[in-house]
Amino acid sequence: MRRLAALLVAGFMVLSTFAVGSFMPVTHATEIWCEDDPIVHINGVTVNINVGVRSSAAGHITGPIQVTVIVPEGAKTSGAGTFPADFSSNGIHITGTVHVQFVEQGDGHGHGDNHVTVLARVPGDATSFGTRLSSSQSDRTDVSTSNHTMSIGFSLGDGQHGQHGN
Repeated sequence: MRRLAALLVAGFMVLSTFAVGSFMPVTHATEIWCEDDPIVHINGVTVNINVGVRSSAAGHITGPIQVTVIVPEGAKTSGAGTFPADFSSNGIHITGTVHVQFVEQGDGHGHGDNHVTVLARVPGDATSFGTRLSSSQSDRTDVSTSNHTMSIGFSLGDGQHGQHGN
């Protein structure tokens, strides 16, 4: 009899836990990232630069997002300028501008290697909101939560280095 009573009490407790738990609010720790992707061309290679900000950054971006692409000296480039940006995801829109510029790096004689570095800075009035940077040419993603400055690097591949005089 005691055994049956203990089983009934244990069963009641388990069922009570599930019943109460089903009425408890559920919270999800899902981050919503909003991204914009300026597209540049370096020596004929198309590079999508993905700059992302967390949805919590809405209203905290204080100026144009600065993207600097450091390319081999003499590289043929296109895609520089200032463009409107709409960082959108799941119905959340963060609008602003993205300024893209190229900087050549080499030995001063038109000889650069084939390495490219992308720097991005998201200016903001909050001390902490998430930002991230990735590229179609890199398998690396850089994430920042405090200074909002990120960098990634990649190689263009053989024969894609600076082309002085072209």
